Amino acid sequence: MSTKDDASTAYNNEVSSIIGGAARTSTFTPANPEELFIKNRRAPKSVADLSPIEKTQLERMWPGVDLDRLLQFGDEQEDVPLDLELADVVDELGTHRYTIWGANYGVMFLLVANTLQCAAFASQHSVERWGTDLRDLFWSMDRALRRGGHGFQQPVAFEWYADARWAEIEGKPRGTLYSEAAVHAQMAGTRAKT
Repeated sequence: MSTKDDASTAYNNEVSSIIGGAARTSTFTPANPEELFIKNRRAPKSVADLSPIEKTQLERMWPGVDLDRLLQFGDEQEDVPLDLELADVVDELGTHRYTIWGANYGVMFLLVANTLQCAAFASQHSVERWGTDLRDLFWSMDRALRRGGHGFQQPVAFEWYADARWAEIEGKPRGTLYSEAAVHAQMAGTRAKT
């Protein structure tokens, strides 16, 4: 393990501890509570390790990048390991509902299963609140991640319990937060390549 890998692991462990230690006290109760489970976690090392839809998803997340180099060497521009991982998110019946992608340092895409539709996005570990209609999903994903034993390592905070932050967006239409439109455009392949 390199010094960069050691630093990445130490950082992830510290962030995981912070997220895991957050109090889940809230007046919120999901209208339709759904139990989700994280299964089939994998860390691809080449494009050959991905299904066709996963390859397309990755192409949209990192447009214009040599994916095999990205998977093998990480982010060469930033000189950091990528620690890319993905897993299936299934419901109580085992139906594949979402694919969760994680990468260093707190990047997360939650995509509707077998599509390019992004249901939720995080940068710097905090999942962005694009609309109050997502709060039930945040509750479900927080429970799925906290169950443990699934192997998904990227620490991500689905803060369904942050009542004051949800109150800030109450009544605001979807699309108010810039990142929502930008991420949807990126996944649709219509955002300018960087």
